[in-house]
Amino acid sequence: MKINNLTEFDRSERRGKKVFMTKGSLLGTVLVSVVLAACGAGNSTGEINQSISTDNAPATSVPTEDREELIRATGLWELTKRDLAPEDSHSVPTKTAAGISVASVARIGAEGIDDCGALQGQETATLTIRRFVGDSFEVGTTMNLVDVFSPEVSIADVTGDGSPEILVTSWCYAGNVRAFGFDAARGDWTEMPPTGASNFEKGILTSISKDCQPYCAEGGYETQKVEWNGSAFKTTDLIDANGNIVDLSVTETCAKFRPRKVLPLSVCDRGPLAEKFITLAQRTVGDFGEATISTASDRITPAVAKWIKEYKYRHQLEITAVVDQKLFETLGNYWGSDTSEGYEELFDSYCDFRESSYECSSYKYLFPTDQCPDYRPAYDQVLPLKKCDFGPWVGMAKDALFDFDGIASEEGWPSALFDTEFKDRIKAYQQARGLEVDGLIGTNTWNALVGVEGERPGGIIPH
Repeated sequence: MKINNLTEFDRSERRGKKVFMTKGSLLGTVLVSVVLAACGAGNSTGEINQSISTDNAPATSVPTEDREELIRATGLWELTKRDLAPEDSHSVPTKTAAGISVASVARIGAEGIDDCGALQGQETATLTIRRFVGDSFEVGTTMNLVDVFSPEVSIADVTGDGSPEILVTSWCYAGNVRAFGFDAARGDWTEMPPTGASNFEKGILTSISKDCQPYCAEGGYETQKVEWNGSAFKTTDLIDANGNIVDLSVTETCAKFRPRKVLPLSVCDRGPLAEKFITLAQRTVGDFGEATISTASDRITPAVAKWIKEYKYRHQLEITAVVDQKLFETLGNYWGSDTSEGYEELFDSYCDFRESSYECSSYKYLFPTDQCPDYRPAYDQVLPLKKCDFGPWVGMAKDALFDFDGIASEEGWPSALFDTEFKDRIKAYQQARGLEVDGLIGTNTWNALVGVEGERPGGIIPH
């Protein structure tokens, strides 16, 4: 079991006596005998037994810092065995202003509720804070929590004052992290001002906001760090998933625009490929926040570059201002066909599903990649077939090549793609058959693969 990412312990049996083994500390090679009241034994003074022993060494005393580590490790085991239900969320015992404390949350809401909306306004959970007193943990403070569902609880110093706070995170509502601090004057725990935080992870409070126009997944989300300013919690810098501050500014200007036909595209590039990207971005997401793409046409302007950086940040891609294959793939995941508006003609596509033999109900699209910035569909193909062709002729050739190398194609014929891997397979076939090794499927290679009786691309039917 992981203990605060620092200590692990295992309960073992040795020579008929229960012991606790602590790894990753000074006690990693010794057997520590811990006697707690909850375990059914205590000494006359009510203090924790501090003796340790090894197979060949005499007993000695446990230093104070190691005693606290033992309380954290064994205390968690004691609580989970004695006081906490399996479904309770709990923190690791931690040294706080009140001594060594542990916090737990037990739900008291209606059973079977799995809809966050059904919990609003209800007392759904109880926060219990226990403190180590004498030789065991004792209940100190309890609080009823409203609108808490599937909670997590931890203890961490988020105010930076050297005294950890208790944090309860509920996975239902915006601003769902609540903080509790120890009031030394009152000698008790009290709730602090609202954090406005959505999450507590890796020791950082964060506020996560989503752009849900038109859909959350398409607009993505951004994360701001939440910090204590001495009297309240405030959002500060934009950060990434690792807590690093991110810079989404774009400083480039464009005196002129360069024509470019392959990926990646950079700021100040222009051309048909840039137009395809902008069309895809407008159709899928559109503008969000200060990121504007709706006024662009076929040029990667500084404003479009800023849109790219913000979109990549929101979708946890590498934050650069370039249009690459990964960006096309991510946007393509949300692209929806709409034949009534002619969107099926914007990108190379094939019919994915037909309700009848005449009408296509849905399309799949081939978006630009590093290998294929554009494609040649079947209706435009003649021999030789080459890389970036797709359609039934490529599918027929792939099926025929199976007899040579045993590699089966998982594509359907309408979407079969002549990619780099297939080109290498063709070259190996040509080498083995004594054909010209060029990676193209010309007349000789086609006849060797498919046979002269087969129909050829371009409607050619050999006699």
